[in-house]
Amino acid sequence: MLSSAYPTATLMLHDLMEDNVLGRRTVGPDSSVQRAETVLEHPCPSCAVRLEIAPAIQNAREHGVEHLILALPPTLPAAALVQALADLPRRSVMLNAVVLACAPGSVEDQVWDPHTLFESGYLVLPQDERTPGEFLMEELAFTETVLLADPELVPITPFERARGVQLVQELAPHARITDRGTDIEARTQHLKNRAGHSPRNGLNRAPSTPDSAFTTVVHHLHRPLHPQRFRHALHSLAPGCARLRGELWMAPVPECRILLRGAGPRIWLKNVGPWASIL
Repeated sequence: MLSSAYPTATLMLHDLMEDNVLGRRTVGPDSSVQRAETVLEHPCPSCAVRLEIAPAIQNAREHGVEHLILALPPTLPAAALVQALADLPRRSVMLNAVVLACAPGSVEDQVWDPHTLFESGYLVLPQDERTPGEFLMEELAFTETVLLADPELVPITPFERARGVQLVQELAPHARITDRGTDIEARTQHLKNRAGHSPRNGLNRAPSTPDSAFTTVVHHLHRPLHPQRFRHALHSLAPGCARLRGELWMAPVPECRILLRGAGPRIWLKNVGPWASIL
């Protein structure tokens, strides 16, 4: 879809395969295809970015590629590549847009998938314990544009598609949602500024549309939480919530900022240190 919208761009696609192999296909504007494979030290996202993807982008730029559409391997966070490009010694690469291609009819299933990315067949790294929902939440928070791309082999009903679009709108209210490659808004920006971008937590958002099947509820508490009462409250908060996001003030450790995160069936808490001082 993006290649059709930008016919002068070169398309570069990566895929992590078995035996630590990262495959790359490069399709030029003249439809010429080049293929390459790299054996990685370790089949993790950081090795893929450091040893192959970032150097391939830099090499394409040095060989005169002006516009590049880069397709990352499944489960590789876009933020990891943006950070790697920002750390390059030469500022020869400018980022126009971060786009997430998304099949709306499968979003809800991905969110509620209880398996890990490895168990679901998205990743060759058994040690990665992220679920598809966890990965999807982070990508939706980081991306600027969601490109709706329905699979051709698995048709979905209009109802399923509409429900999926409503869920995407609720999970990524900051993003532009479109089904046309020509709608991608190119906003040239310095990579170091983009790398410092923090994922949106969904709290500062526009209200849901009246006919949406999903809504976001925001709770504001003005005193510390009792841990046992909070534990009981989770039993009513968690069921049916596709996403949980929050910063908690717990009575036993009032000086610590506790992050609450949830994606589908998985919920976790993390101590991220003291609260920032407010002058």
